[in-house]
Amino acid sequence: MNRPLILVDPTGLQAGTPINVEITVPEAKVYINEKINDGKKDKYFSGVGAIITIKLTDAEGRPLSGATVSESNVRKAGSGSINENKGVFPLGESGEIRDIVGKGEITDTPQTDTTEDDVPGVTEYFNSTPFTSTTEQTLTVKTSDGGIYNVVTERTITNVGKDGKLNTDLNGNGLNTVVTVSSAKVTVVRAPDPPKSLEPKMFNQ
Repeated sequence: MNRPLILVDPTGLQAGTPINVEITVPEAKVYINEKINDGKKDKYFSGVGAIITIKLTDAEGRPLSGATVSESNVRKAGSGSINENKGVFPLGESGEIRDIVGKGEITDTPQTDTTEDDVPGVTEYFNSTPFTSTTEQTLTVKTSDGGIYNVVTERTITNVGKDGKLNTDLNGNGLNTVVTVSSAKVTVVRAPDPPKSLEPKMFNQ
């Protein structure tokens, strides 16, 4: 049974620039032909990982619906290509973004040579093959009041412990893979526009 870990960025709420970041990280599992979208088209992921949820809210806890988000990623450790959303996409009413932190293969069409029957074999492979991958993601969030913020997190997927050896503990899905996401660091690129009621009034001289 998955037990999501809720991480709430303690610095996500900043004076004068209220933006809250809540990240939910479930246990890693095996995915077979999991549909994902890069902002332009559907693709399919097969491998191991976790689909995390990033929720963006204002100071009162209201979702930042109507805001737009773009992303960029930089590899810090490991190898392989990085799949990221292309262009700018709007936040829905929930203010949530779903993103996969995983190791595997992304294809344009569902794989036909790998099915759900292969989950035990895929699990055994990833439990016995050491790997570590770390990336830094920057989300650029533009709110309806003109504010622009960068939300930076570091995410790691690994099945190796600090001693350099394979993890021996298995999660509820039978995997020794662990996905971690750092607390978000929020920086202000552009402060929001002041409410119209606070704008200075011009008087005739």
